[in-house]
Amino acid sequence: MKKTTLTISVASAYLDALIQDARISGRTLLAIQAQADSRRNTSQADARAETRIESESTVQEESESTFQQELEPDIQNQASAGSAEAESPDLMDDHPFISWNPGSFASTKAALIEAETALGGTVNEAILFIDPPSTGNPRLSDLSLGQIEAASTTWITGYAQLLRELGRRFAERGSGLILVVLLPGDRDPLGAMAAGAMEALACTLAAQTTEAYKLFTVRDESGQPELLARYLIKVLDEPPRDSSKLLRHSGRINLFGK
Repeated sequence: MKKTTLTISVASAYLDALIQDARISGRTLLAIQAQADSRRNTSQADARAETRIESESTVQEESESTFQQELEPDIQNQASAGSAEAESPDLMDDHPFISWNPGSFASTKAALIEAETALGGTVNEAILFIDPPSTGNPRLSDLSLGQIEAASTTWITGYAQLLRELGRRFAERGSGLILVVLLPGDRDPLGAMAAGAMEALACTLAAQTTEAYKLFTVRDESGQPELLARYLIKVLDEPPRDSSKLLRHSGRINLFGK
């Protein structure tokens, strides 16, 4: 059966390699590109963080149902705009992609709605590439509150929201497969924080998955996009029985990095 695959990436080299292998395997692949909202700069984040700290004791949390109701118009508007954009999508190497702001819950919902629509109503598989960029600051003491908050919002809260929504959809449908792929790289303090948090989250979710859908965590140790792409397609085609095991890809030919 032909499968539809959703990939979430900020690393174009890995995405390009995956696109080629997905086509060969007969999959229909659609990419979501993580792009933070340019309107939210560091100085604004700093100001918000300081204001929140000063007034934290007087602020009451909104309930999730109220939050959902307030966001619904924005979600519908973004999904409508996304549907129009899907008819004439932007291209990256002649392949359409959907723009996603990890810092926005509404954007997460809208991007998945748009993706499902573009893929004929169903997403069978999802591949999330985790590769936090470096801020250029080697020391935590040199980072501002805003930079720490922005990294946490984008790479921890944002991707956790995405995994949550994907898991809900797959659980409701009773099938699905998610690969969380940790890419190699030298990390600064924020990058290390984000990568470590996402690896821990993915491994925990992998151990908790039910029969409804599966989640696997893959750590790439090869740094070779083409080899990793072949490995990921192989895992999708022949998933291991134990989803709780971290899969290490060293670049060797043998499956599951043993």
